[in-house]
Amino acid sequence: MGTFGINVGCGTSPCERPGWENLDKAVNARIRNVLGLRRVLGFVGLLPGAEERWPKKLRVLDIRKGLPYKDNSLLYVYSSHCFEHLYREQAMRFLQECYRVLKEGGVLRLAVPDLESYCREYMAGLETPPSGVGQGESPADVFVRRLLMVRESPPRGIVDRWLKPILGKHTIHCWAYDWQSLRARFLEAGFTNVRRCSYLESSIPDIEFLDLAEKKDESLYVEGSKPTTAR
Repeated sequence: MGTFGINVGCGTSPCERPGWENLDKAVNARIRNVLGLRRVLGFVGLLPGAEERWPKKLRVLDIRKGLPYKDNSLLYVYSSHCFEHLYREQAMRFLQECYRVLKEGGVLRLAVPDLESYCREYMAGLETPPSGVGQGESPADVFVRRLLMVRESPPRGIVDRWLKPILGKHTIHCWAYDWQSLRARFLEAGFTNVRRCSYLESSIPDIEFLDLAEKKDESLYVEGSKPTTAR
């Protein structure tokens, strides 16, 4: 059976169903079979997640450089908590690439951190009187930290400035989305039937092997289809 779906940014949770190809560009993915090096880098604090098991069957790919698939060749593109790591311009190019490689009627599903839910939690936190100086974090601190868009301290030294970013130690989110903004990006890329979904609610038949249970409470799920008459 050939590839009919890709799982972009699969991390340590690949889809092992027939017909799916798992993609990731993390350093852990690149050196997943060099256990000794991973252990050393993890021990000295340079490689987060070094102790995790990474799938052997995985295609190392930087999606910022495009998708190496033919036009109109795939039925499904799935990505969970990867899209927000792209700058807005890169994200738009990725959506255009998804549109290109999908067959007519093909489905793109993205799961991203839900900015609206974070905002609601922040506003709800403002309604709770502070318990006193030094008693827990403020709602603003919690909100900004959850966005993962900035570091909490400046880089110090060559290792912190150069080596750790290369190894993925300081991976941050480059953009944030709510339902309206993500829907607009789908439509701009040419997708139709764009809809907000729930966890495990999908047009993709293997969704139970893709959606991550540990992410369901913080995720916004959006699907769109390539129109049957491509523009």
